[in-house]
Amino acid sequence: KINIVPVKDQVGEKIGIGIGSTVAGTTDTTKQDREPTDPTQLAEQGYHCRQTNFDTAIRYEKLDMWAMFEDFQRRIRDAIIQRQALDRIMIGFNGTSRAATSDRKVNKLLQDVNVGWLHKIRLEAPDHVLGSSTDKDTNKITPEPIKVGIG
Repeated sequence: KINIVPVKDQVGEKIGIGIGSTVAGTTDTTKQDREPTDPTQLAEQGYHCRQTNFDTAIRYEKLDMWAMFEDFQRRIRDAIIQRQALDRIMIGFNGTSRAATSDRKVNKLLQDVNVGWLHKIRLEAPDHVLGSSTDKDTNKITPEPIKVGIG
C-alpha cells in the first residue's frame, strides 16, 4: 500500500514520529527502580510539490471511430486514469531527478519527471538502502555487492 498524505503548502517540512531506540530491558527492582525510556524521535523531512503534466489528446477521427460504443467516454476516461496512476507509481519507484522538460523517449521509466520515493530514501537515509550507494552531489547511484556472513 502506498500512503499519500495531502498537504496545504507547496513547500514545507513533514514532521514524522519514529522510534529511535530500543525499549526492551530488565531491572532488578530489589536494587533499583525501573527506568522507562522515551523512544520517540522526531524526524523532519522536506517536501516540495511540483507540477506534473498528464496531458492527453485524442484526434477527432479516433473519437468518431469509437462513437459506436455508448460508453466510450467512460472507457477512455478509465483507461487514462489508470495510466496516470501507473505513471505516478513508475515515478515513485524510478524517479531520480526533475527536468524542466522531461524526455519519455530517453527516460522510458520516467526517471526525469521527479525524484521518486526510492531515490529520496537513497538521498536522505542511505543506511536504509542495500546494494547501492548514492553520491548526494551528483545523484549518481553506484551498485555495491551485498555480503552475507563472514567475509
